[in-house]
Amino acid sequence: MKKIVLACLPVLSATLSHAQLDKGRVGIGGTFGVSTNKVEATPFSPAYSTTQTYVSPSVSLFVRNNVALGLHGYYSNGTDNNNGPGFENTNRSYGGGISLRKFWPIANNFFVFGQTGINVQAGKGTYWQNGMQEVRNRAFGANAYLYPGISYLFRDRFQLEASLTNLLNISYTQNTTNNPSNPNVQQKSSALNLSTSAATQNPLSVGFSVLLGKRRS
Repeated sequence: MKKIVLACLPVLSATLSHAQLDKGRVGIGGTFGVSTNKVEATPFSPAYSTTQTYVSPSVSLFVRNNVALGLHGYYSNGTDNNNGPGFENTNRSYGGGISLRKFWPIANNFFVFGQTGINVQAGKGTYWQNGMQEVRNRAFGANAYLYPGISYLFRDRFQLEASLTNLLNISYTQNTTNNPSNPNVQQKSSALNLSTSAATQNPLSVGFSVLLGKRRS
């Protein structure tokens, strides 16, 4: 077995030497994802589900071979129905951030990558307190994240990817809550959270980018 592995190494090295994303190229694209989570009923509460959909356009510059610095925007929309039909909790958020992504070639035109970055976000939502009283919430926060993914480069121009977005995420959020029935009263709170998308049922997101500039010969 060892002889077979060693015999394959020169071939693999020759293949990987041609799979490279060159310094100076620019990528324009984005990611899209849907995350769902279902909570089973208990003797004290009914079953309910949550759904979160997001889109994140981006532009990136390869500052080194296989290393890209990116800027991106973000929009998210979510709902959960834990209060029953007609009493859905809703939330919307938007923001942007910077990221750093490192690619490692694994085969001809295939790469694995790791991405880290920082985002700032603002959002608002509506939820029902005690199942009958509407409450409105505004939030502002920041987060840092880390996640892996895999990508395929098609015709040296189009890059398709799949990733486990926010596999590890740390966030700080400030919330302001208003009760429409008593608009003069506000409640403020803040929270620091560490979370992982591995706990959701659909943590996978897909994305694409178009690479501008030519590969060096």
